[in-house]
Amino acid sequence: GKSVLTPGIEGHRLHTGPDNKFGEFTDIDVKDQPFKKAILARVKERPAEVWHVQISTLLAEPVKRGDVVLASFQVRKIESKNAGGDGAFSVYFGAPDSGLEPTITLELTAGADWKIVRIPREVAADYEAGKGMLNFDLGNAPQLLEFADIKLINYGQKVKVSDLLSSGH
Repeated sequence: GKSVLTPGIEGHRLHTGPDNKFGEFTDIDVKDQPFKKAILARVKERPAEVWHVQISTLLAEPVKRGDVVLASFQVRKIESKNAGGDGAFSVYFGAPDSGLEPTITLELTAGADWKIVRIPREVAADYEAGKGMLNFDLGNAPQLLEFADIKLINYGQKVKVSDLLSSGH
């Protein structure tokens, strides 16, 4: 498979909502993990829409309907005001505002320990480079989350979704 996202932690677009008041992001160094950098995401107050605080990474290459992709990333919660105390966020892979069906729309939680998340899917529509994107929508509640090692690997049509390791989502 081949990575199809804009490379590097600096390739992530970080949105903090109208007037930039709902969140803030910091690139941090990480020790004792296979990755060295992470994005520290702070949701200061709950915005009207969860996507007003968002990590968004554009496709560097197009993907085609029927291709099999694996979205993977590491996440942990530092603090959260969500019921139950876990961090809460949504994962989206598609082309917003295009009318095309999204490939991933999933709500997840994160605890205090680093957790690797693997989401294999068959691509639902053709997404163009620079239009398709992998997003993490974070505005569920005031919280502090860390994200690292964000990848989207395209295996084309050489494998089936069931061939890829999933984290149970």
